[in-house]
Amino acid sequence: MSVPTRIELTNPTLQAIHEAGGSASINEITERVIKKLGISDDDANETRGTGHRTTLEHRLGWARTDLRLRGLITNSVRGVWSLTPEGQKETSIARRGAASAENETVAENDDAEEPAWQEQILDALMGMDPSAFERLCQRMLRESGFIEVKVTGRPGDGGIDGHGIFRMGGLISFPVLFQCKRYQGSVGPDVVQKFRGAMQGRSDKGAADHDRRLHSRRQSGGHAGRGAAY
Repeated sequence: MSVPTRIELTNPTLQAIHEAGGSASINEITERVIKKLGISDDDANETRGTGHRTTLEHRLGWARTDLRLRGLITNSVRGVWSLTPEGQKETSIARRGAASAENETVAENDDAEEPAWQEQILDALMGMDPSAFERLCQRMLRESGFIEVKVTGRPGDGGIDGHGIFRMGGLISFPVLFQCKRYQGSVGPDVVQKFRGAMQGRSDKGAADHDRRLHSRRQSGGHAGRGAAY
């Protein structure tokens, strides 16, 4: 099985948002579409030439754009896609004619039309000084609700780069160990397993921020995306 086309992904994307209760993050949509269509790990992780995004991510992005232009879904600043009143009435849309499909195939393969901000960010991350990348991760965690965030990464620490305290709703808080890494290619399950091993006896909560997708969803316990919590 090859990676579904942008047109083939449009209805599964709309249905995934319906099944998620009317709104879903990009990662949630991706995982639901993968499960719905039975997409293999190899196809889900196929990359597009020298780009950072996978073929599936690229085509799902176009599918969401198609649905948004039809007025069926909308997205917030936090990357959450939700159904519009019109989208709540529809669970599928008719495919367009052959001429439109041909034009969409051309656009799908045209890198000049692809929103480039994701790849620009990844290039910037890979080119950052290590200390600057650590400060960025520290800021990101603080923006996410962590306090007392300290970067402590050092050789032989099992991949633990620091710790902080996560406050939930102003009522409870708990310590969390975190890992922030940059990788060329996908992140293998061994990285997660090593991080979990380093956490043993120190904390039962951990957060891993990566700039790549986990290589195998089955082997990594179902976590996917560029960040995961344990």
